[in-house]
Amino acid sequence: MEHKSPIVAGFLSLIFPGIGSIYAGAAAKGISYMAVFFYSVYALSNGAEAWLFLVIFWTFAVVDAYKDAERTEVKMEKKSNLGWGIFWLLLGLIFQLQTLGYLRLRKTLEYWPLLLVILGIYLMIKGLKREGRDEKHKA
Repeated sequence: MEHKSPIVAGFLSLIFPGIGSIYAGAAAKGISYMAVFFYSVYALSNGAEAWLFLVIFWTFAVVDAYKDAERTEVKMEKKSNLGWGIFWLLLGLIFQLQTLGYLRLRKTLEYWPLLLVILGIYLMIKGLKREGRDEKHKA
């Protein structure tokens, strides 16, 4: 079991929302927070009045990372790097196609929220599978 410092987790999320959650072991949540932060900054740069949302969200990310680290006394399991390998492969492929002129990245970036939808579906399925395993162990 590896204990994560709540103060370090909170400080990391204060620097950049999501980093503290990743440090605390909640990688999917941290990546989601980063996506929300990037979208908020994007919206602000395009004239949206999202300052209050950004301040509230950033504060929430710091407190949540702190709480995650308090709860984290979980074994660090060895997980497959297949998912990350596929992610980096696809990201590299996208940038290479952009560089060669086969892909208009600006147009493609309009569909980035689909990544959040896919991440949400994945996390829901993962949670349902975990609940099913827990119920089998109780029986």
